[in-house]
Order: sequence, then structure tokens, then C-alpha cells
Amino acid sequence: MSLLPALASFAALLLAWRLGSLLIGPLAGLAAAFTLAVFPMDVEMAGLLFPDLIQGALMSAAILCLLHGKGRGVIWPVAAGVFWGWAYYVKIDSAVLVFVIGLGWLFGFVTLPAAVIAGLVALVLVGIELLAYGLYAGDPLLQLHLASAGLNEVLAAGHDYRQQLILPKAMFLVPYEAGLFFYAWLLGLGLALWSRSRAVLFIAGWSLLWLLWLIFGADPFSGFRLRPQLERYLLSFSIPAAVLVGWGWSVLWRTARPIAWAAPVSMLAAIALFGPFNRLIYEASAATQRGVSAALENHWFPLCPDVQSRGIVQLLLHGRPEAAQICTVQEHDFLKGQTRFSPPPSLPAYLLVNEDYARRLQVRNLVQPIDPSRFGNTVAQVWRVDNPLPATSYGALALLSSAASVVPGLGPLIAKTAADVSQGSDAVIWRVEGIPRAP
Repeated sequence: MSLLPALASFAALLLAWRLGSLLIGPLAGLAAAFTLAVFPMDVEMAGLLFPDLIQGALMSAAILCLLHGKGRGVIWPVAAGVFWGWAYYVKIDSAVLVFVIGLGWLFGFVTLPAAVIAGLVALVLVGIELLAYGLYAGDPLLQLHLASAGLNEVLAAGHDYRQQLILPKAMFLVPYEAGLFFYAWLLGLGLALWSRSRAVLFIAGWSLLWLLWLIFGADPFSGFRLRPQLERYLLSFSIPAAVLVGWGWSVLWRTARPIAWAAPVSMLAAIALFGPFNRLIYEASAATQRGVSAALENHWFPLCPDVQSRGIVQLLLHGRPEAAQICTVQEHDFLKGQTRFSPPPSLPAYLLVNEDYARRLQVRNLVQPIDPSRFGNTVAQVWRVDNPLPATSYGALALLSSAASVVPGLGPLIAKTAADVSQGSDAVIWRVEGIPRAP
């Protein structure tokens, strides 16, 4: 587990508690923290080094500083600007937070001078970055250009990260990804309109503004194309969403206590059912990890991983002498859709091929798979792993597949997914020796 996302997850719980307590009340704050703690997507990403939860925590810290520091001097707006600039360093679309701050001003929670001070401090931090990139890289807008380029990889026909139904599907049609969280959030939006509470409407507007940006936002550096729609982006507004859900639970606790008890019990039950199933998305990375362990145990080096596994292998071997014996035999230009192969530095060599990644990337990104026989005239499989995750995950898959078989239209899709996941040969290590060949 990486420490940074774990710390960001813990900070998110504290921020959700503090925002809910400050704006609405202690019960709403506690309910918000509990909601975020059992949000499947947050649990899933808490140990993964993705920027979305970190960005969301920093933006929430900026808003909290503005709310807490109203009328308390200049230090709080300055701190808000620091957090805002830091969030921009993590992901550049944190600039959109200006609309959330504007909404806070409209509702009377943020003063105009404080907003201006926070904005100026954030601009100074952004200016420092622009100056540094200009002096040392020759391109002040390097981060923007890199981000824009990275969002325009070549995909196979029928695969597009910009389909606007991806996020709504993740929110409402894929329960193992979000559980009941966004259903409760939707209920909170309705209750917010009914209550007409300024504090609750601000929180609701904050989360809704960010969702609209994720779905309809455009990249100005690529002809205003829509931004990619990746499920993990939903974490960027999970804190205000959790506060809204927590407030909804506090309302139910006062007005309909049996339903208030049923809500957390239902969320925990959903985690118990879908949690093991959700782990299956890490089957491929677990297979590569097993392969690295086998290579270390048997001294299978030089080790040449596939293009997708290379980063995992480098991370696992970081700081070890074996890290110098990682070789590259497959490279793919995701912006041009072209795969290039290189021979191992010497033979015998060991090729770690993650078949899960290979199948996925070939279909989605046009990556040509590795053919071990193209590197030497003697090839032998020395290791393979089938279904590397705990049996509970595959048991949950079988259970859900059986349950879905009675649903018209959905059953065959789930059955196909189950067959793909269960087919085995997730990762293979090949020993290549003999006379080197030009790939």
C-alpha cells in the first residue's frame, strides 16, 4: 500500500467530518465520515497512487479554510490559496474550483476579499510552476500540454473514454464500483431542494458542479474535445457528496429512524457481497506480482516484462540489485498506436508476459502481443499462474453470475465476463535461449 493515498483517504474522512459538522451539525459530520469510510470506490483506491482522491482532499481543504476563516483574518484565505495551488499541481482541472468558491460567495459562506486572496495565492503558485517549466523545460505550459497529449491515445474502434454514459453507469448501474453511495447522494439532492437550507444547497451544488464538469468538461488544447470519462474521477467530489449523504442520514434519523438504520446496514451488506468481487479488477496486477516473486525465488534474470507490467516490476524491484536486470522487449506508443519490439540484452533471458494485460491492450489499444519465439530459437514456459486472487473473489463472481443469469440481456454479458476472468493463464514466464533473433 502506498502511504500517500492512504494519508489522503484518512484526511478525506477528517475533512468530511469537519465540513459536515461546520456547515450542518455534529451528527451530519459523523454520518459523512462514516459514509466515506464505506464508499467502495474510496476503499478500493485508498492504497493506490491515483491523484483523484488526493486532489479532492486538497480542494476540500481549500474550501474548509475559506469557510472556517470567515472574518478571522488573512491567514485562512492564504492557506486556502496554498491548498488550491497544491491541488492544481496534482491535477490542472482544480482551476474549476473557482466556480465552487463563487457558489460559496453567492450563498454567503465565502467573502469576496477572502476569495480574491485565495485566488491570488493560488495564481502565485501556478505562476511559479509556469516559470520553472519555462526556465528548465522551455515550455511554460508543459503540464497542460503533457496532460492534453496523454488524454488523446489511439484506441481501437468501439473504445472511447469520452462516452458520456460512463460515469452515470459507474454511479448507478455498477453496484460493485459505488455500492449504494450515489443513490443516497441522489436522495440527498432531492432533500436539499426540499429543505432549502443554504448550507445543504451549497454542498449539493458543489458536488453537482463537479459532476457536470467531469461529464461535460472539455480539453481546450485538443480542439475542446470532451475529457475522458474514467470512473475514478468521481473521487474528486466524494467528500462533498459524502457530506450531503451524511446530512440525508441525519434527516432520516430525526424523521424516519428505521430507514436511517437500514441505510448503513445496506451499505455494509453491499460491501460484504461486492467487496471480494471488486478485487477481481486487480487480478492482472496480482499475477504480475506473483511473477516477480517467482523470478526472484528462481533467479530468472534478466527479466523482460510486457509493456503494461514494466512499471509494476520496476516498483517491486526498486532498490534491489535485480532492478538493473530489467530489460525492455516491448514498447508501445499510445499516441500513435504503434508497437515496437527490441531484443533482450543477452540470452538466456526471461519474458514475463501478463496475458490479462495482453488481451485487454490488444483489443482496446491495438498493442501487438509478445511472441516469445521471435527472440530466440529455443523457448520454454517455466512458470504460469492461474487465478491468483483469493478463492472468495472467484466465489463471489460465480455467485453474481448465477444470480444475473435470470435477468434477460444481462445474464449473457455477466457470463462472458465470468468466463474471461476465470480462464486462467493470467501471467506466464518464458525462458528464451539459443541464437538471438531480430524481433
